This record gives sequence, structure tokens and C-alpha cells, in this order.
Amino acid sequence: MKKGVLYIFHGSRLRDSREEAIHFFNEVKASLPYEIQEISFLELAKPTIEEGFASCFAKGAAHIAVIPVLLLAAGHAKQDIPAILSTLQTNYPEAMISYGMPFGVDELMLEAVEDRIKRVLNRPKKSRMILIGRGSRDVEMQQDFLTIGRMLEERLEVPVTCCYLTAASPLFQDVVQSVPKMPEEEIIFVPYLLFTGLLLKGVQKEIEQLQRVTNKKIMLTDHIGNHSAVKELLRVRVEEAFAARAENKYLKKETVL
Repeated sequence: MKKGVLYIFHGSRLRDSREEAIHFFNEVKASLPYEIQEISFLELAKPTIEEGFASCFAKGAAHIAVIPVLLLAAGHAKQDIPAILSTLQTNYPEAMISYGMPFGVDELMLEAVEDRIKRVLNRPKKSRMILIGRGSRDVEMQQDFLTIGRMLEERLEVPVTCCYLTAASPLFQDVVQSVPKMPEEEIIFVPYLLFTGLLLKGVQKEIEQLQRVTNKKIMLTDHIGNHSAVKELLRVRVEEAFAARAENKYLKKETVL
């Protein structure tokens, strides 16, 4: 049975973000043995999930691993993508679909973020990290994000404040306003984002403004999508999907044939 892999990226209006995603996809694709591997986007870019799946099937893939290239499990991973896959399974009844997991809370993700932080961390005892997430109303996602923050705090022995760009509290803008009152001399902002995009551009703008109104040392780490540990974890997620077809709890078992 010929296998294929369909990667689902979030998508962005920004060309730079799409190009980063495509470069990331090409590097992972080259490191895996599967002849059929296609990229798709959940929104704001082409090809769509449906188009990417159709391409896999047309090239002869009978068993398709669908991998959400998403940091944490929230609405997209739990509802949006499974709904699309359910329709695709109806339209392609002879195809075997295995739905993989997002990156989640994983040692390799911590390794990537920790490496980004260590590149700018000078005085741990006088620093605070601000971990910035995209945000979601999903409680499980929020718990996972707080877990990542707590684990980084324990590993680096630096206090961590978690915040979100949207849909959850505390909001990034509110934390930025509180920075001048923080006792630490160095504040390290850590965008927990895979690729550049409008959200990251907004973060950069806010931090530039903050640097003009405080005497504290304000630093911004790089985002994490181009880190080797993140690419390695995506390879792991692909192999997991093929090895354990119905393990993703967000996909109804009757959808996987």
C-alpha cells in the first residue's frame, strides 16, 4: 500500500510567512522516505486541505497521514480539520486516513525554545521571560501552554510570565504595559510561534515602542519554526501517525478506515 503525507499549515496573508512554511515543508520532506508528500493550508493560502489531499490520492497514495503543523491542540486541530477529514473520507472511501497530532508539549519543543532563550539570556538572576502564545479559548490549550512556561521556568531558573495575543488572558498588550513595574532588569520576550506573520509583526512593533519608554533591557528571541528540533518532531509525528492510525483522540474512529 503506497503511503502519502499531507501537511496542514495554518496559513497567512504574508508572503514571507508562506515562504517560511514552504521552506520548512521542503526540508522535512527531503528527510523522510515517502515519495508522496504534499503541503496544504488551513486558511489564507493555497493549496487548501482538500486540494492537497486530492493531489496525494491522484499520485497513488492509498494510506495518507494527515499532519497538523500546529503548536498546540485547539479548535483547528480538534474541530476544523477533523470535520474536513470526515468529508474527505466520505468522498474518498477507498483511502485510509491517519490523523496525526500537533506538536504539543514535548521535549523537542522545549529544546527549541530553550535554545532561542539561551542565545540572548545574559543574567538569569536579573531576568524575566515573557512567553507569548497565539491564544485560544480552548482550556486544554491554555493548560498546555502554561505547562510549557512552567517547565521552561524550572529548567532555566528564570521566572516566566505567559500571555496571549488573542482570545485568552492575560493579553500580550496588558503584560507589555506592566513591564516598567517589573523588578527584573532584563525582560526577554519569547514568541511561541512557528513562522513570521502579522501577529509576529505586531509583537515586534509593540516591543520597539516599549524599548523607547523604559530603561530596562528588552530583548526578543527568534520564533521557533526553523529550529532543527521542531523539524525532528514533525518527522516523529509523521511516523507516529502511520504506526498508530486511530490514536488521535480528536478524530472520530469511524472516520478512519
